[in-house]
Amino acid sequence: MAACGGGGDNSTSIADAPSPAATPVIDLSSATCHNAADLIEGTELTVETVATDNGVTRPPTSSAFTTGPRVASGGAYPVSIKQTFVDRPTSSLTTYKDAIDGNVLTYGLASSDSATGFTFVSTLQPPSAAPIVLQPGQVYSSTYEQKSTNTLGTGSTEQTATIQYEVTYVGREAYAGPLGSFDTCKFSSKTTTTTAAAPLAPSVTFTAAIEIWVAAEGPYRGQLLKSRTPPQNDSLSESTTVATKMTYSPAAGPR
Repeated sequence: MAACGGGGDNSTSIADAPSPAATPVIDLSSATCHNAADLIEGTELTVETVATDNGVTRPPTSSAFTTGPRVASGGAYPVSIKQTFVDRPTSSLTTYKDAIDGNVLTYGLASSDSATGFTFVSTLQPPSAAPIVLQPGQVYSSTYEQKSTNTLGTGSTEQTATIQYEVTYVGREAYAGPLGSFDTCKFSSKTTTTTAAAPLAPSVTFTAAIEIWVAAEGPYRGQLLKSRTPPQNDSLSESTTVATKMTYSPAAGPR
């Protein structure tokens, strides 16, 4: 401070107050519940599940998933994911998928049983598309035609169905189960299937609903932890399936 009558010039500067810290942006989208490794050749998953139907708990079942090479399917070149079953070692189910432009596309599937010679091949036109990034409450829907061929021995049958698929990303939800406690993405879906009329069979329409919880974090990120099928189609039955054991070995690549 300058003394009264003095010739000195002493000024004081005051710095601007610091800007308030930016509020952290919390991403509650479904993005982290997609694991890109699932579509990389060499990724392996084994899982044991236990189902409870209308209060009755069933024996556990186990299956293994292996992501294989790209193959021609539905006019494209998607990744093949083969599922095998411990309790049905002669059976397998292969699904054909790819991630393109922010969507996971499903082109079709094929199943077979080497013990019986039965095969089932299905293609989807157009491929069903599931957005990777959804915000809580966001809904997406798709309609596609499923063409299937069942073969057993020298005989085969073909069937065409129109499928309307509607999915709601409910949002994040805390989950605690046999594998531990995780933040999850909860989805609910409704599928309406209408089979085409055949010479001896009329067209049939039925609707199925399901809720699923997918790990958003931890060693099982992107994997299904629980599913619930509520009572529907005039049935009072309710079914819940929970993953009780899991081993996930992602292949090297982007996550």
